[in-house]
Amino acid sequence: MKKIDKLVSGSFVGPYLLSFFVAEFVLIMMFLWKYIDEILGKGFTMFDILELLFYYGVTIIPMAVPITILISSVMVYGDMSEKHELASLKSAGVSLFRIMRPAMYIALGTAIFSIFASNYLKPRANYMFLKRFTALRKQKPAMTIEEGIFNKDFKGFAIRVASKGDDDQTINDVIIYDHTDNDKTKISLIKSQSGKMYTSEDGGYFVMNLKDGYQYRELASSYGKGSANKSKYPFMRTKFDTWSKVFDMSEFEFDANSINVNPNKEDMLTTPQLLSAIDSVKIKSQDVQLKMLSNFDGVLDIYSVDEYQQLQERLKEEKSSAEFDEDNEARLNRDSSKRSQDRVLEMKNRFNKEKRNKTQGRNSKIKSRAKINYLADVGTVDNVISLLDMVVPSKKKEIVKQAASLATSRKDHVNGYVAQINQLRKKQKKYQLRLHQSYSWALICIIFLFIGAPLGSIIRKGGYGYPLLVAILFYMVFMIITIMGQKLNRNETLSPEIAAWMPCVVLAPIAAWLTIKAMRDSKFIGLNAIVNWVEKLFARSEA
Repeated sequence: MKKIDKLVSGSFVGPYLLSFFVAEFVLIMMFLWKYIDEILGKGFTMFDILELLFYYGVTIIPMAVPITILISSVMVYGDMSEKHELASLKSAGVSLFRIMRPAMYIALGTAIFSIFASNYLKPRANYMFLKRFTALRKQKPAMTIEEGIFNKDFKGFAIRVASKGDDDQTINDVIIYDHTDNDKTKISLIKSQSGKMYTSEDGGYFVMNLKDGYQYRELASSYGKGSANKSKYPFMRTKFDTWSKVFDMSEFEFDANSINVNPNKEDMLTTPQLLSAIDSVKIKSQDVQLKMLSNFDGVLDIYSVDEYQQLQERLKEEKSSAEFDEDNEARLNRDSSKRSQDRVLEMKNRFNKEKRNKTQGRNSKIKSRAKINYLADVGTVDNVISLLDMVVPSKKKEIVKQAASLATSRKDHVNGYVAQINQLRKKQKKYQLRLHQSYSWALICIIFLFIGAPLGSIIRKGGYGYPLLVAILFYMVFMIITIMGQKLNRNETLSPEIAAWMPCVVLAPIAAWLTIKAMRDSKFIGLNAIVNWVEKLFARSEA
């Protein structure tokens, strides 16, 4: 290894590790600030909370490593530029790109580690974190009764104690509201002058021994439903010298092993599992679409218009080809009507031949209904304006009612299938976004190196002040674009691929431009004025 590589690598290790732990600490603190009220005060030990934070810290590794590269690169190359080490190396003929080579290897290794963490560390840690976090959120707070405050920890009871003794067991002026009755309008309470409260030796029960008090209860009405006094309830007051009220503490116990966490969530799958899940969702979506299309079989019983017209014309020809008396004509009408019904039934059976084996029950009903003559004599098809013109008037209302009912039923089925398809499509987009983010967040580590190193050489400021300011600025841009892409993908405005790679597409040209500026030793217009203004601002605030 050459000396320049040792110099850059040795300078990079310290700021790199420090930046990583600072980023982890800040992200964990953001989580604590958001959920601290739901974690504390529930009887959990410090070990339980530290275990939860450890799992969360592992899940945010892919988010922490990009800013680690950004901060450390600005610090290292800013410090080297401030000490004129970069200028000395450049004067010796060493290019900035060659000076950045050790940092490139570190950034490449960080990107590989980010992919490894996203595919192996994050899924398992996320599963354990959600399991622990769900247990913490569902766990009831530790039972504490404070003076002058109604305590509702026990389900169906509200307890108020006016004052407590020094031993935390003696209590005075106790009120207990009982809301366990289904009828919440009826009063049921216990009021006592004094008493003692304690927990049983095994911790399974909370006991309140009350003295010198009353129990007030509204009983169920004894009047009938039709009585004018049905809104009146008997009131009962019971005086007692001692009263022991026992509460079961089992509702404060929570079994974390009973928590069921969905292992198929996108944040808990590796790349092969995500690819398999995407294929499974596509297959399910296609199956739902096929079910939706097949659900239309039998919605309409279709008849051939040409054959119906030929049937009507043939019947007319038979009537006009011979002279019949009224009896013969009436008999012909009956015979032709019967032949018409038989012909309609024959056509219906022929059109439904392929689906008869699948829908025997439905076809049997159709056949039975086909024996009723619903068709009217309309002459030719040209005389038909709507389908209802082909139906006898006495059956129009019945057919319209059946059609409306069938349309409503089919609409409900279609809405259900469409909802399933939309849900599957959203699930597929989540899987695809998670898959691409695993690799786009790794690439952003390399892009941040080509932003941080040139900025450090141009700014020529080391330490933690300016590097941290610059890193936070670009990291905020990265997070804003990432969150915006996630929301646009959720709203189906952007595809998952574009949403995942959009931060890289936006920041890569900036990285290329900064690298070119640094290699040419170009200066930003007005940058020195901005730096001097910031220095004066900080100096004024300290004074």
